[in-house]
Amino acid sequence: MRHHFEVVAFDADDTLWHSEESFRKNERQFVDLVRPYVADGVDIKSALVAIEGANLSTYGYGVKSFGLCAVEAASHSRTEPFLRKFLSKSLHR
Repeated sequence: MRHHFEVVAFDADDTLWHSEESFRKNERQFVDLVRPYVADGVDIKSALVAIEGANLSTYGYGVKSFGLCAVEAASHSRTEPFLRKFLSKSLHR
């Protein structure tokens, strides 16, 4: 049986709006932490956003997803000292 909808409504989850400022702060901290270890001209924030988009169907949204995507984005630098420092700072907050 086929259904026809006259109205489609979206609920902008207000609990997420309260977290937005903290999310953006952590995103900036991640970019600042990674920037010294990537080649000139590499836009680490764009790389992070692309990885988040690629992983969306697997990880979904949220803190866990952001953390996993941040580690993946950081790992593209392929520098062992950086990864050690990044993981140490990230996991001990």
